[in-house]
Amino acid sequence: MRRWRSLTAVLLVCSFSSSARATQVELSVVGCALRDAELERLVTLELSGVVDPADRHTRYEVQVRCEGGTIAIGLHDPLTRKRVERRVQAPPAEQPEPERVLALTVAQLYRAAWLELASDDAAPLEPASPPASSRAIQAARELSQNSLGVRSEPTWMFGVAAGVRWRHLVAPLALPHAELRLASWAAAPLLLSASAGVELAATERPSGVVNARLYAFSLGAGFALVRHRSWSAFSEMSLGLAHVSLRGSQVAPGYVAAAISKLGLDASVGLGVAYRAGALRIELASRAGVLSGGPIGLVDPQGDVSLNGPWLGADLRLSLLR
Repeated sequence: MRRWRSLTAVLLVCSFSSSARATQVELSVVGCALRDAELERLVTLELSGVVDPADRHTRYEVQVRCEGGTIAIGLHDPLTRKRVERRVQAPPAEQPEPERVLALTVAQLYRAAWLELASDDAAPLEPASPPASSRAIQAARELSQNSLGVRSEPTWMFGVAAGVRWRHLVAPLALPHAELRLASWAAAPLLLSASAGVELAATERPSGVVNARLYAFSLGAGFALVRHRSWSAFSEMSLGLAHVSLRGSQVAPGYVAAAISKLGLDASVGLGVAYRAGALRIELASRAGVLSGGPIGLVDPQGDVSLNGPWLGADLRLSLLR
């Protein structure tokens, strides 16, 4: 009787120890002609042999999906929050134990998930250093990007521009120019842009002063020609509408002040250089274009006043990158 009691106690202890050592597995099988219960038993057995005993209370998710002649095996490790997947050839029909082959593959996937984290001789941790300042982090990021020749590309650019336009080159009239610009790299490598600008000037004649005003809206596209670290050279073109008005003022005796305005078409091309400093982009651009359809002011006997015809320009632009 004592022998039977001892044997029963040994069996109970072995059964409890085996259950405590077993890894928890949640298995899903889709489209496979396998013995699911046997596959789950073998997967549990193989994982229990490679999982750290302290982590065996964690539930591992295993997916087996059969597709034609291949089997996709996925494993989600909740400790590392990694999901690894491998596609293997389906075991041949004459394979005696296909479930065991798949269970071994699952164990290999677990080893792959921990390959970068596992270490036989882990070095002791050093005391944590004080957190780096935001300026040091930004400097380190720019240094690494410049060293590797890698620069994260923004999606949007919003900026302002200031410059000058020399209109109607036959009788040049200089107009200060200001502009708001919105650009996007959504169609990279093209830089698509939209801009709204204004130009103002006044020219004096013996008969009085002619005030010229131009409001423009244009769409454009640009392309980087050369890029080296933070520097780049680019070309661009634009096409838009320009509302031009001419108004006389301070007229001399014998003359009458008048005003005229029309809508014209403005087209241009340009070349420039740009420098990027973090989220700021600085550009210097030269432009050449032509305006047609604007009004012509008749100022006798000194000749006409007009902004039509070819023109040249130069801009300094400041933009924020996002």
